[in-house]
Amino acid sequence: MRMCLASMSFKRGLPPGEEIQQGWKYYTKPRQCDGDYVYYQPLGLCYKIHVEQKSFSDAMAVCESEGAKLFIIEDEREFQYIKQVLMGVAATVGIGPLIGLRAIGAGREWTWWNGQNLTYLAWIIGQPDNFLNNEACVQLNSYHGFKYNDVSCAYALSYICQRYL
Repeated sequence: MRMCLASMSFKRGLPPGEEIQQGWKYYTKPRQCDGDYVYYQPLGLCYKIHVEQKSFSDAMAVCESEGAKLFIIEDEREFQYIKQVLMGVAATVGIGPLIGLRAIGAGREWTWWNGQNLTYLAWIIGQPDNFLNNEACVQLNSYHGFKYNDVSCAYALSYICQRYL
């Protein structure tokens, strides 16, 4: 195995979970999420799927009590990842979990709970439809490949929390 002396000091100075050099290859130690949270390495965040059903505001309150917020989907890769996870637990999440996307204002501008700009949307065809003028929150609908569906914010659904390490 080839190793230079500089790599030894490089390894000693890294905090747990950071890259370490072994020979000429780099490896990453897995990070740990506490509680029932699962680590999602590409974004450096932990997420948890809650199967108990809550309204949007109650779900956000539970997430906040855990030091987290409702889940944000930033791109296609993240959508495909969480979709695969949800397909594995579809029987426990019912018709699909709430995420942190909602419509605000008279113009019904869709925004994430933190005001972050939308960079990726995956609506079911015909959605959002604001049925009965009462749908301002979003769930990942299990009957339609976990694509976005607008629902009433008062409607109780499973939900996904996220927090960064």
